[in-house]
Amino acid sequence: MEVDSKWSGSLSIGVTTQSTAQVVSVDNVKQLLGQSFIVTSSVNGKPSLALYAGGQEVDQLPDEINFHDLKVGDTVGLLYTNSGTLHLFMNGAHVVTLPCTVPVGVYGLVDLYGQCVKVSLRPLTPWSGGSPLHVMADKSALDQQRKKLAEATKLYEEAMKEGSVNISIIKCLVLGIAGVGKTHLKRLLLPDGNDKSTGRVSTGLADNPVQAFVGSVKSILAGVDENDPGRWEVMDEAKLMQVLASAYHLKPTPTKTQIPQPPSLPMASENLTNNSSQPAKTAPKPSTLEPLEAEHHSDHDVFDNPATGEVDSLFIEAFKNISSRKVLNVRLVQFIDSGGQPQFLELLPVFVQDVSVVLYAINLSESLNHCPMIYFYGKDSRPVGNPYKSPSSHKQVLEQCVRAAHARDFRPHLFVVGTHRDEEDKCSETKGGKGDVIKQIVNSEYLICKNGVDVIWDINGANPDSYDQKVAGELRHAIVDHCNDEATPSLPIKWFGLEMQIKHTAARGVISLHRCLQLARSLGMDEQALEAALLHMVKYNLLLWYHNIPSLHNIVFCDPQVILNIISDLVQCKHELAGGDLSKLLGISGVKEAWCSKFKAHAIFSHHFLSLNYFKRHFLSDVFNVEHFTALMCHLFIMVPLEGGDYLMPALLHPLSPESIRRHNASAQPLLLHLHNDLVPFGLFSCLVSSIQTECSVLEVNKVPVCLYRNCVSFKCIKFPAQFTIIDSSLFIEVHLDSARDVPTACPRIRKLIYDGIKKCSDVLRYHSLKLLKDGFACSNKSCKGVATPYDSDPNLASCAGCSTDMDLTSNHTVWIAEERKHSNDHPFTHKNILSALKEVVDWKSLGIQLHINLTKIKEIDINNRGQVADCRYDLVQFWLESDTSCSWKKLIDALSSCGHVVLAEQLKTLYGL
Repeated sequence: MEVDSKWSGSLSIGVTTQSTAQVVSVDNVKQLLGQSFIVTSSVNGKPSLALYAGGQEVDQLPDEINFHDLKVGDTVGLLYTNSGTLHLFMNGAHVVTLPCTVPVGVYGLVDLYGQCVKVSLRPLTPWSGGSPLHVMADKSALDQQRKKLAEATKLYEEAMKEGSVNISIIKCLVLGIAGVGKTHLKRLLLPDGNDKSTGRVSTGLADNPVQAFVGSVKSILAGVDENDPGRWEVMDEAKLMQVLASAYHLKPTPTKTQIPQPPSLPMASENLTNNSSQPAKTAPKPSTLEPLEAEHHSDHDVFDNPATGEVDSLFIEAFKNISSRKVLNVRLVQFIDSGGQPQFLELLPVFVQDVSVVLYAINLSESLNHCPMIYFYGKDSRPVGNPYKSPSSHKQVLEQCVRAAHARDFRPHLFVVGTHRDEEDKCSETKGGKGDVIKQIVNSEYLICKNGVDVIWDINGANPDSYDQKVAGELRHAIVDHCNDEATPSLPIKWFGLEMQIKHTAARGVISLHRCLQLARSLGMDEQALEAALLHMVKYNLLLWYHNIPSLHNIVFCDPQVILNIISDLVQCKHELAGGDLSKLLGISGVKEAWCSKFKAHAIFSHHFLSLNYFKRHFLSDVFNVEHFTALMCHLFIMVPLEGGDYLMPALLHPLSPESIRRHNASAQPLLLHLHNDLVPFGLFSCLVSSIQTECSVLEVNKVPVCLYRNCVSFKCIKFPAQFTIIDSSLFIEVHLDSARDVPTACPRIRKLIYDGIKKCSDVLRYHSLKLLKDGFACSNKSCKGVATPYDSDPNLASCAGCSTDMDLTSNHTVWIAEERKHSNDHPFTHKNILSALKEVVDWKSLGIQLHINLTKIKEIDINNRGQVADCRYDLVQFWLESDTSCSWKKLIDALSSCGHVVLAEQLKTLYGL
């Protein structure tokens, strides 16, 4: 900033929905009409600031905030969040949350006035606690999503009047250790003439889902259920579109019909609604969608591909001109074949959710306690890298599958399928013996038995005979029959048609928002209807759209397959590196051997690594690139950014053997975080490592990680001097304090850090029962491997669930939890203590809004105290305590975070152990 002191006054800063082409020349920035929000000098003669909206002064900011004293080098900035709030920053510090709601799609503006003669624009820099946008994202995104869903619901109800589709999707996931025969089982249950694959090829994280129609296509045309659940007809989107179009009695024309190219995106002066017959006469309403970029497509383009023209023309006519309230019933089975490598099992829960049925495959020629050798086969059916012994047995993977299901509200039906039926006699453990063990693992309520008796559905998928075909038919019947009572979501017929068109058009399962808008217009929908439709499709898990992540807002994933394929290639890359053949892996000039070594040893890689030809085939330069992939992976806690532009993917790390883990048991009494009667579910530990890494750093010596494994990681705390190690022991998560300058302070802070991380991970994984996580310690009885949980009434005594005995807790135990209890007792929730905590808070109005105090009361407090901040703050707290019967430290801390006081909120969280 450059100033000229001979003048008075200073700059103005704000945002507006008007582009440079739309702004009309005005004498003063305060005169800007429309949706413009300007922070500028007040007209009261004081150096204080005021907020102008639509050319009118709507509020005055506290006297302590002004631009009059700005000097050369000072910075001023506005932060706009997803929820429409506007935050003022000065010299990197948050000053006030402005009392306004800003629409989507605004431009920044600066007015040079008075002393201010020159400014330079700088990128947003984070303040204490991280990026302001990142810190505020959780609550802001939630509020924005609720608002959008409310608007979408209205459009949904209107669209339902035109007709609807009742969609029953039975999502089947095939699980099991690699090489057990899952892919052969899929081919037996879903005979698909398009599946021409031969030879042995390892399945990736999850193979392309195969969709089948239950019954015959005649049933959907006639609007009746032929009650033939044993008949599954493989059906892609193009075939289903043709069936749906035929349901409206539209017959194909003799020649293929080309569909006219939908209108391109409108310019600023065009009307954004679908009204091609009349030109726009008025300025458009600001779009709720982000600005869209042009996109190029290849042979996947539905509008330019003559081969799909006939289907598309019928389809569009069927769904564009609906005049009846016809209701169609669609029943589909979505079959997902998953990879059995240990790395894939860690990642599956993130991507495969709301599963109706789990088919767990075991090898009848091996015992349940057997840990088979893992081989990885490339696309050419040749082994990749070196084989290795599975770290888990068939039984242990089944236990992990069950615990992952128990951690969620919705528990799928479980079918245990025994493959290699023709080799059953090779194992001394009989099928009946295996069934007895499985009954002890799986709740009988969810275990579906063959003929209601046999636990294991024995089958031979590789070389099926008539018996195997019969069992496959019985299995198809049972899957459909046991999913009859599931909720069937309904979509407006046009929205369902849009979903089919999006999936049919998308290249590699990815499509831009720009292209979706073109498809929506071809069905007579505008951009508001498109957004409502996408939100409901996300709600029903029909597609993925991360509209609250700015960098991913313009991308729609029809399914996560493109993401799964990239991860699958990363796993194959690890196997190839383990085999030592770098030339076969990369074969690209300029590749640094250090990249390969870092990825092989510690699953660390950069954007440059992902940009190699090995992975390049997965990305669409104009739609989905490497930056989009890493942003999504970090959002899902699958990856975490490191210093120097690198990324860590914990699920790809090597596991540490149990013998090696014992040497990491440094602390005398580690904290054991556990679930009652349950185990650590799939994916939790890997996600937790990513979550913790955002607050800590992996412990290193000479820039080499000391302990970085899939089940054991050592960290160094950033905000306080301490080092600790977390271990996934399968039964619980162990937390070991390795070193700390102040142990009584470090232990509870580390504990809180991990609890917060688990909460974040449980939201991503939908492991709702993790909220029941308990503190525990190893039982003092050496012969017992149970966990002793402290009594609420006596913090020095714990009860062991394993041997049902009590044990006294020493200071080595209680140090983990004593500090939290001390704080909650020493700082009662009183008017005096609250005012003491808020003594540095100037923007009391913003705080009042976040505490849900109505604006009328806030204005009354302001008038009664003549704007004196301390007095206003006093009355605000008093009114809140009297009017809100559920007020608490947690509510106050959440409100402070929402209005920008993140540092203070974190300090209070630590102080009160929340």
